[in-house]
Amino acid sequence: MKIIPIKLNRTKAFLIKDTKTILVDTGGPSDFASLTYQLDLALEENERIETILITHAHSDHYGCAKSLREKTGAKVLIHQGDYECLKNGFNSALFPFSITGKLIWSFMKKDRTRVVAQGLEADRVIDSQEMDLSEFGVAGEIVHTPGHTPGSISLFLEDKTAIVGDLMMSLYIPEKPERPLFASNVEEWKKSLKRLLDFEPKKIMVTHGNFYTYQDFYKFAQSCLKK
Repeated sequence: MKIIPIKLNRTKAFLIKDTKTILVDTGGPSDFASLTYQLDLALEENERIETILITHAHSDHYGCAKSLREKTGAKVLIHQGDYECLKNGFNSALFPFSITGKLIWSFMKKDRTRVVAQGLEADRVIDSQEMDLSEFGVAGEIVHTPGHTPGSISLFLEDKTAIVGDLMMSLYIPEKPERPLFASNVEEWKKSLKRLLDFEPKKIMVTHGNFYTYQDFYKFAQSCLKK
């Protein structure tokens, strides 16, 4: 298995090569040219993206999904908790969860039905807590990890790597875990942290930041779960 981070404007996507090739997230609406250029460099002549997994319905994660599906023919998957937002081109509701989040929130437009990206009908809606990735050619599973949004998902891979979207992020120190700027449900977020803790990943890859070791994540999770 090979995992290639695709660095975009404000976020990252992750290309996973195993027996088949899948893409986790697509960046924001303005990232299409950069995304496709980097994918062309990363893909071998006989490789094609067959599946696009969206970790959650915020526009910086699904903004290129419709255009990339049209280009590649890949199937788009999202959890049912965020399905309607993806379909309509909305952001899943944002609720401040940090000082920085509150500051950003004060300058944001609060209309939750405002179109922020091209909406699209998902090819498959995940309606379970776990889904085996083997049918998509990758050794691991999709795990429902709500809290940042109702439909947030993570990938727990066989090599003990976890790709967790915005379950955590690093805005100031790239390798230091921090809470996400926004959370839809704090108790669900804590349960998702516990679920990741139980998985005991060796490496945790996040969208905003670099990656975390299990030791750094363990200290962070324990401090959050005690509160």
